[in-house]
Amino acid sequence: SDIAPDVSSDRLEEARQEVLALLVKQAQYRSDLRRLIYLGFAENWAERVWDRRALQIRTAARVFRSEHGVDPARLIDLVGSYLPAHANEDPFTPGLLREKRTPDGQLVVWSVGTNGVDDGGVPGKKFSENGDLVVRIGTDTKK
Repeated sequence: SDIAPDVSSDRLEEARQEVLALLVKQAQYRSDLRRLIYLGFAENWAERVWDRRALQIRTAARVFRSEHGVDPARLIDLVGSYLPAHANEDPFTPGLLREKRTPDGQLVVWSVGTNGVDDGGVPGKKFSENGDLVVRIGTDTKK
């Protein structure tokens, strides 16, 4: 070749293969970076959805209580009349929000959060790797 007359054709082919491998790695890195950016965006979107949903649930429970004199027994009691139909969907999983009643009468509603693990309604640090995202309805709703 006129460009590199003293380099063997085998060495040129080897160099081409190395460049091609680097280009493939760069493309994979860019793809991985795009995926991470997308996942970060999706996670941020789900967090915003949860914040709105938690506020909607708390507000709907207060309206329900003011109209009926008692707290709702289940989240489904709020869906339709007080909350939109999709309000009981977990924004982090393809399922529904979880719920349970505590011994003192609170209704605990939770999302599994970003880690996708159901911790049984045990709250964690907001949007951290551990713990659920929790709304409490009832006798002590300070949490």
